[in-house]
Amino acid sequence: MRDVCVLASDKRARLEIAVAVTTEVCREAQRAHSSGTTSTIGLGRLLTATGLMALTSRRLGTTSVQILSRGRIGQLFADSTESGEVRGYSRRPELMYPIIPKERRLERASIGAMVAPGRVSVVRSNAAGEYGQSAAPMANGEIDRDVEAFIAQSEQIPAVVACETLLEADGTVMVAGGVFVRAMPDSELDALYALRDRVIDGRLAELLVSSEDFPTLLSRIAPDAEIVEEEKRIVWKCRCSLERVLGAIELLGVQDLAEIADKKEPTGVDCDFCRTHYEVTAEQVMAIFESKIQARG
Repeated sequence: MRDVCVLASDKRARLEIAVAVTTEVCREAQRAHSSGTTSTIGLGRLLTATGLMALTSRRLGTTSVQILSRGRIGQLFADSTESGEVRGYSRRPELMYPIIPKERRLERASIGAMVAPGRVSVVRSNAAGEYGQSAAPMANGEIDRDVEAFIAQSEQIPAVVACETLLEADGTVMVAGGVFVRAMPDSELDALYALRDRVIDGRLAELLVSSEDFPTLLSRIAPDAEIVEEEKRIVWKCRCSLERVLGAIELLGVQDLAEIADKKEPTGVDCDFCRTHYEVTAEQVMAIFESKIQARG
């Protein structure tokens, strides 16, 4: 199944439902960071959850979700535009626990021991550059449960978040996807809980592996749902560029710029998200330094 997100509605139960396949997104993330099993699973779940949050927000802007862990994984970060362009990174991409036994690779892997305890921090920015930030404690370090707990606390609405990243025997991404369900006013919560039972505790993993196409996947997750919008793309895409790097350097103080320019050597900058390496020449740094001096008069 190709990467796509579909928005649907169970009108009788008054549930808003989003289902996404994110296999290629998670493969691109793994390739970008050469990540081990734990980081691949954790970042994959976070990329999927963040993309679902952004695509269901109904507003222009960016949604960023950060996992601040006191466990071994340290930090996971993902952000997504309202058009489904996602990116992210792990501060410990090399983590290889758990090593998934070949006979259990189709099951949901638990990574909570490597992630919890910690906090989930979410920043939402709009097209005007305004932003709001909120945070909540982790639930158990499994990422999707943590995002679900954040939504319950911050938005005060019943919701379901289930995300999976399953790996091949060699550790590469086999399939990934997620579900995000919001209850509307006067929702039938029994229907919400029944849907939740169909996707938690590894059941979504089974559905992703066994469903031959997206309509089958959606019908198994939410049998009474009707698609309400055209499918949306969800893609791995970094927004870094040399221009953005130069813009970041312009934010440095005059003293820092002088020290960098004085070395008369290129300055290397690596993008956290896609690992692209940029070289900023001494002449470019000097030009920024001189423009700041001139602006001071």
